[in-house]
Amino acid sequence: MGKDEAPLAQFYEKLSSEQKKSLSNAVTEKLQGIIGGYGELGVLVEYISVMLQSSRPKETIQSELEAFLQDESGPFTTWLCEKLAKMTEGSTGKRRRKKDPKDPKDPKETKEVKDSTDAARKAKKEKK
Repeated sequence: MGKDEAPLAQFYEKLSSEQKKSLSNAVTEKLQGIIGGYGELGVLVEYISVMLQSSRPKETIQSELEAFLQDESGPFTTWLCEKLAKMTEGSTGKRRRKKDPKDPKDPKETKEVKDSTDAARKAKKEKK
């Protein structure tokens, strides 16, 4: 494992179940491009997931996949690590929220809206 690489299991653990499913789908598509229609890819995809969960280093994953992917195991493993890193960037809590047009941009506006709402409620009570 390189000096700047975090253990893959740490990345994998950060993924939601939806993201794990998305990763499995991406891995399946990638393997179809490499292997074609030969063999049952579901078992290989599951094997890759197990290796990620069990903290196997990148080099071990690459070595294990050589039996299936031969010369493509290196590029595939690099792609897998990059894909996993990109997916976890979005799950660190730094997601951008969509802007709500009703949501004021200025804290002063928030206070003004609250004050006007309070005034409206007070006026409504006085009418009763």
